[in-house]
Parts: sequence; C-alpha cells; structure tokens
Amino acid sequence: MYETIDTPRPLRDARVVTYRDDLLALRERWRDDRERHDRALQELGPRLAAVRSAEERLLLSGAPLAFRASDPPFGPIEEPPPSAPREVWEAALARLGERLEEISDEARWLEGRRKSLEEGVDRAPLAAPPRVLPFRLALAEWLGVALRVSWLLLPLALVARATLGRLAVLGVIGLFVVVTTLWWSRRAAFLRQGVLASTRVVGTRASLATMTNWPIRRARGWGVDSIPFTGQGTITELVATTDAGEVPLQVSNVIFHDGMVLVRGARAMATLAFHCAPVPTPEGTWSPRLTPIARRSVLFGGIACALMLVFLRF
Repeated sequence: MYETIDTPRPLRDARVVTYRDDLLALRERWRDDRERHDRALQELGPRLAAVRSAEERLLLSGAPLAFRASDPPFGPIEEPPPSAPREVWEAALARLGERLEEISDEARWLEGRRKSLEEGVDRAPLAAPPRVLPFRLALAEWLGVALRVSWLLLPLALVARATLGRLAVLGVIGLFVVVTTLWWSRRAAFLRQGVLASTRVVGTRASLATMTNWPIRRARGWGVDSIPFTGQGTITELVATTDAGEVPLQVSNVIFHDGMVLVRGARAMATLAFHCAPVPTPEGTWSPRLTPIARRSVLFGGIACALMLVFLRF
C-alpha cells in the first residue's frame, strides 16, 4: 500500500481580503464621490468670481446687463448614518452622482457666461424697433422652420413621388416653400419689431412628455444652449411685461432661467424658441454671427430641403 502524504498548503497572505462587506464598499464610494463633490464645488468659486468681475466692468462702463449671475443653487448634502441599510446608501449615492453632474453643468455655464460677457452678447437693453435682421440669421431661421415643416411634408412628397409622379412632388415642394415662408415671416417680424419684456414665472406644471437623455433647450439671459434631459417634461407659465401691458406666455419642455422674451402686439415669444438663437451686439442690434444652435438649424434644415429636391429628381 502506498502511504498518503499531506502536502503543506501555502500560507494565506494576510493582505488579501477574502470577504466582501457591501456596506463598507458603499461607504468607501460615498467618501470618494463626496471628495470629488467638494472639490468641484470649490472650483465654482473662482469661475463665479470671474463672471461677476466681468459684469462689474460692464456696469461701470455704463452698459446695462440683461441679468446678473446668481449664487450656485447647491445646498448641503447629508451623509446617511453608518447603520443605514444598503438601499439608503445606494439612493444617497445616486443623488450625489446627480449633484456632481449639476455642478459640472454649472461650471460649463459659468465659463460660457464669462466668454459671452467678453463678446458683449449679454448686454441689454435691445435697441428700439425696427431692427435690421441680418441675412445669416434670417436664413438660419428659415431653414430651422423648414426642418419642422419637413416632418409632415417629406413623407407626403415620398408618397406623391411613388403614386403620382414628379408633378405631384413639385406641388408638395411649392406647398413646403409657402408654408415655411409664411411661418418664418411671423417669427422674423418678432425679431424686427418685438419689444424686450421683463418676465416673471407664475406657475409650473408637468407636461405629457417623458424624456430619456433627450436634448432640450435652456435659456439663461440671452444665452441658449441644449442639454440632455431625463424625466418628466414641464410647462412653465410666464407673464411678459412691457410699457403696453402684460402678455401671458407658455414655454414647454425647456429650462427657462431669466431668459429673454420679445413682445409684439398681444403676442409674446421667448428667444429660446427661435431657431437662429439671436443675440444682440453691444449696440443693441442683432449680431450676424451664428451660435451652435443656429448652425445646427442650418445643417439639418439644409438636409431637409435637399431631400425634397431628391424626390423631385428620381
């Protein structure tokens, strides 16, 4: 018979953790994210100081501002007690992650605000009407409207080409041009004749839209940009006030913080609704430069018009 010999087992390294404490891992994640949160919040201070310094220089020079940057709206964030269950720690970490994204977005906005002040695009008031509408702004607005009209008429052009031929497509294109131009002319009239109004929010309610990483527009002063949004949409009810009186206005599924509103007669329109995203020059006239949102309108509106011509050709 063979004698069995027990081979010695390797010694266990005391530095290797052979168990997992879920709560300990969550508390460590909280500690790391909280440190990132505190650093990011501290970095907002110099950015806000630079913006306010630029605002003060403009005010001292006699140039009024559309609005002034407010303090970042970030209150204290509480750490769960050590004995809290796992679900409480996970929910707290999710809130902390959302806060980090909000702080990062605020930092980007402050940097953009500083640059816009240097370029003079957030000075107010707007010059009295009538104003000249630069060709590039007019074209960007027309193409932006054309993109919206094309959602209905492009499928109609496709059906007309398949069933009735080129002549029917030509009729659809004519309808496309007429509808786009009529809609554009009403919006262009606001830019030429509209009076800058002061606004106040009188109510907010949920809309029917539910969005996941959907790009929505955000207005802060004259600046308009687009950010991804997840959640329930909202309808913001405003009152625009001019020397002629008050005009009600609703803006849907956007973020409206001290945005600009133009009033023409008994109608009001927020500047974030314009496809050309207009901004004024220091003299109060419309700047001919195109913002990123305006360039996007030109690109996609041009593609929609090209598709109309493709249906006519083939």
